[in-house]
Amino acid sequence: MIHTEDVFVWIPRSYTPKTKVEITHGSTTTDVTIRVRDGQFIQKATEGIGSFTLKLVNSYNTYTDAFSEGDIVDFYADYTDAATKKFSGRIDFIKDSISEAGKFIEIEGRHISFPLVEIYVNKDYTDKTIDYIMKDIVDNFLSGLGFTYTNVEAFTNVFTVNFSNLLVMDCIRNLCNP
Repeated sequence: MIHTEDVFVWIPRSYTPKTKVEITHGSTTTDVTIRVRDGQFIQKATEGIGSFTLKLVNSYNTYTDAFSEGDIVDFYADYTDAATKKFSGRIDFIKDSISEAGKFIEIEGRHISFPLVEIYVNKDYTDKTIDYIMKDIVDNFLSGLGFTYTNVEAFTNVFTVNFSNLLVMDCIRNLCNP
């Protein structure tokens, strides 16, 4: 007699996520989702800074001179209404391109956290608390770049630290592991 067993094979349903891409230039936010011909948003799983590329259809010069370096690109994705922000980056390069497929604007950029690995700190702190140092770094090295120290806890212990040509990210790492 042949012995049989029931086997359960799970086959996941196919889901197509809802996506949205917005570009903020000054105080104007433009939803470019329907004009995206190709795009890639890369977030690093470990250390490093993510990047993105976008290729927008630019027929009739709709987006010529509409965006510039430093503008913010936000990518949203989920399975309901594309309201979950998955990536936010700053534009580094914009170029026009034309081919037999049409006229496009190609945009490249990096995750908004990129200044953390490009700005160096050269400063000494003597008898200062961790929250004082963190706030000072944000005020003096990251001002105007969208960083904040909201929710930085107040500390009572003071210590002395010397940052000599150290990346902001490394300074923050050192402050978190005194």
